[in-house]
Amino acid sequence: MGHWSESLVDEMAQQVGGNPDRQVLKDLLAQAGHELDLLSGRSYRPARNVTSVFMPNGLPFVDVPDAQVGSMEPATGPWPIPDPVNQQMAAVLQVSPFYASSDRGISC
Repeated sequence: MGHWSESLVDEMAQQVGGNPDRQVLKDLLAQAGHELDLLSGRSYRPARNVTSVFMPNGLPFVDVPDAQVGSMEPATGPWPIPDPVNQQMAAVLQVSPFYASSDRGISC
């Protein structure tokens, strides 16, 4: 499996009807998919399972591009921060809680 658009060949063949050339459909879908990638400034890969090791270096967040909310194994501590536009996706994983700030401020 290459580009995500290849997964749409069967669906497009059904919509077109008859007996269309699958390679032509695949090429057309790939072209449209690459144009969408270019216009959006991103590259959308097919959904897949991956294992990641996070090294937050003391920070409370780590970058997890294109994580699906609810797709991670339940764990104590880390949780995805949903994208404000697409609530099913997350680009950030919070790995440690925020603690209440002290009452003291820093003055110069």
